[in-house]
Amino acid sequence: MTRGRTPLTRTSASSAATGRTLIELDLHARTGVLLLAVRRSPDSDLLPNPPGDLVVTADAVLIALGSLTELADLETFVGNLVES
Repeated sequence: MTRGRTPLTRTSASSAATGRTLIELDLHARTGVLLLAVRRSPDSDLLPNPPGDLVVTADAVLIALGSLTELADLETFVGNLVES
């Protein structure tokens, strides 16, 4: 079994996620990841278990759990991996 990791994925203004709600994105169905938390901006608090109506902003950081393949799919769809 391949072990997963919990990377931080940052959105950009051109990200497919920016301006859309988590319900619209349906990241679990699209990529298989479990979204654990969101930080909407560098100055905001971490929001664990974010609500479905949360709108993803540019520069948001998504914290997700999944297999390496699922996390790669998230990175491809949403944005860039942030080195922690």
